[in-house]
Amino acid sequence: MRPTEADNFFHVADALLDELDGSPAEVAEWEACANARYRAAISRAYYAVFLEIKYGVLPLRDEWLRASQTFPRHQVHRRFVDAIRAVPDGHRLARDLNQLSKSRNAADYVWDAPYHRTHVEQELKVARRLLGELARLTAREWERAADRLAQQGA
Repeated sequence: MRPTEADNFFHVADALLDELDGSPAEVAEWEACANARYRAAISRAYYAVFLEIKYGVLPLRDEWLRASQTFPRHQVHRRFVDAIRAVPDGHRLARDLNQLSKSRNAADYVWDAPYHRTHVEQELKVARRLLGELARLTAREWERAADRLAQQGA
């Protein structure tokens, strides 16, 4: 199976936690930027989930494919959280997606404290679980999410 764009973003997030094999200077430099790597990992993991949802619902509405400006853009992150509530176990998925979204915002915009590897690993675990559950949604479940998103307008 060909990896999706979401898979690629998650792979990048995961790779940012990898140890570096290299010279002592390269390893020291890699470790020195751990906080930036950890923040980027959370951001990329969230974006992987975001893309999985976007490409799960996008093809289900002809108007979204014909005219991209009709696809919801205003507050799209919040709207995706709401749309995912339409699927089975959607409230839990929406809660996890909302928390991951908040973590992504904090990682990208709040610089008051350094990030720790254990926190990042936990966020990636949530993203991995969300990706797995989204991958198991049926066509009808994606249709319900798309319906809910469409009801919110552009």
